[in-house]
Amino acid sequence: MCLKKQGRRFEGRVFIISVVFALGQSYSLNAESVPSDLASKCSGPFQHQSIPPNILQQTLKAHTVWLKDSEHPKGQRANLCQADLTRADLREVDLSGANLRGANLQQANLNGALLVKSDLREVNAQDTSFYAVSMQGANLQDGFFQGADFRKSNLHHVNFGGADLRLANLAETDMRLANVRNVEMEEAYLVDANLQEANMTGANLFRADLRGAVMERALLVDIELREADLYRANLSEADMRNADLRAANVSLANLSEANLSNANLREATFERSVLYKTNLQRANCTEASFQIANFLQADLSYADLRGASFDEAYMAKANLHEANLAGADLAWSNMVDADLRQANLEQSTLYKANLQDAKVDKSRFYGADVRGTDVRGASFRETDFRGMTLEDVKGLTQDQLDEACLDERTVLPKGLSRPSLCSK
Repeated sequence: MCLKKQGRRFEGRVFIISVVFALGQSYSLNAESVPSDLASKCSGPFQHQSIPPNILQQTLKAHTVWLKDSEHPKGQRANLCQADLTRADLREVDLSGANLRGANLQQANLNGALLVKSDLREVNAQDTSFYAVSMQGANLQDGFFQGADFRKSNLHHVNFGGADLRLANLAETDMRLANVRNVEMEEAYLVDANLQEANMTGANLFRADLRGAVMERALLVDIELREADLYRANLSEADMRNADLRAANVSLANLSEANLSNANLREATFERSVLYKTNLQRANCTEASFQIANFLQADLSYADLRGASFDEAYMAKANLHEANLAGADLAWSNMVDADLRQANLEQSTLYKANLQDAKVDKSRFYGADVRGTDVRGASFRETDFRGMTLEDVKGLTQDQLDEACLDERTVLPKGLSRPSLCSK
């Protein structure tokens, strides 16, 4: 009888030891190329199984030893590939370098955990809590993180490529140099997140909250930001070519030297934003609001600015060559030394605007409101003033009129004479 009991105890010990030691496999903390076929790659002992608490503790203990000394006989890297860890309590555990590929982490609690360079590809982490987690260099590619909580986490250099982060909370996270290419982030919460130099090409952030987010030098080509909130965001030197910012709130944001060429800014709000040396070539800015924005030396050449509001905007030395400003509101704007050659200003409002020393050659003004517009030193070679009322224009000279294109309907200021009528 005693021998039978001792035999059973011995068998139990052998089972636990064999499970723990079966978890190991060769691993390097450096990124490596791995096939995308999860079923053929995953060889973990807990595939699609819940892990008993005592076995999980043994696994974590062996992993801790492995982290300290990968050659230690009692140390093994945690292999939790495709394991069922639903609602597991993993607070403050160290799973750095662990294999969690394809694991089910739904509603699990990993607050304060260490997941540095861990493999979390294709995991299901819906509504999972990753609060204040250290996850530098981890691979979260193609994972499902809808509604997950990453607040205050260190996600530096994390690979989120192709992941689903819709409705996720990423407030105050460090996502510098992260790969967020083609990630679904609709209505995600990224207030005060640091995304410096992150690659967000093709990501979908429809209605995302990015207030105060830092995206300096980030790659945002083809990004979807419709109706997103970018209030006070820092987008300086960001590459936003072809970005979709329709109806987005970009008020008080910093877009200095950003590239928004061919971007869609229709009906977006940029009030009081800084667009110093920003590239907006061929951008669609129809009906957008740029009130009191700073466009010093910005490039808006060939941009569609129809119906846009630039009320009190600072546009000194801006390039508006061949821009379409038909119906735009430029009242009280400062366009000193701006380039408006061949621009369309028909039906625009230039009330009290400052056009001193501006180049306005070959531009069209039919129906524009130029009352109180300051044109001292401006160039109007072949500018079309036909049918215009110029009597309240400030600083207009005979020399300027002589170079412009007028007709019999043009109303002149007192003291100036009508030059020969325009032949074109």
